[in-house]
Amino acid sequence: MPLGGLAAVAMDQLARIGLTMPMMGRHGAGRSEARVLESALRRQIVDIIRQEPGIAIGGLLEKLPVGWGTVYHHLSKLERGGIVRCVTSGRRRLLYLVEQGAAGQDPHQRSLLGGHTARTIATIVAEGQGMSIEAIVERSHETPRVVYYHLKRLIEAGLIQSESATRYRGLVASDRLRELLAEARQRAA
Repeated sequence: MPLGGLAAVAMDQLARIGLTMPMMGRHGAGRSEARVLESALRRQIVDIIRQEPGIAIGGLLEKLPVGWGTVYHHLSKLERGGIVRCVTSGRRRLLYLVEQGAAGQDPHQRSLLGGHTARTIATIVAEGQGMSIEAIVERSHETPRVVYYHLKRLIEAGLIQSESATRYRGLVASDRLRELLAEARQRAA
């Protein structure tokens, strides 16, 4: 079956970035990735994910002028086409291009910093050394319960260390946390 002009252009673009495998899955037999990328919206989604690997679906929605159902439909097509991979981390669904994978990235660690409150608490710990709960509560303007909740998750992920095994004292940011926060600041700039 001969491909139209747009499909041929899309296939050439895919070949340049190394995406030439045929689609797999129950609905994609016999279709190529070029056919999946004929949609301008799907190409836009791929470009956003390429610029921000590990972006949550909510973050993707903020960048697109369409509704949730439309984005979900196009993501399903891209996943079945073997172009996009979705990783579930907690309540978040993080998106990566298959070509990028998640090499060197822990999707769970990234997703923990996706929320404003957790990122604020992590930033406070990274800026100070040997932080206490009281100091974090004061600087973050959050309740102790909220701070404990986020600290527990950040410590379990290895992003923050505590000098005590039973209490949250002497809290120090890991090097990985500093890297993730620097990446987040760079993306925001």
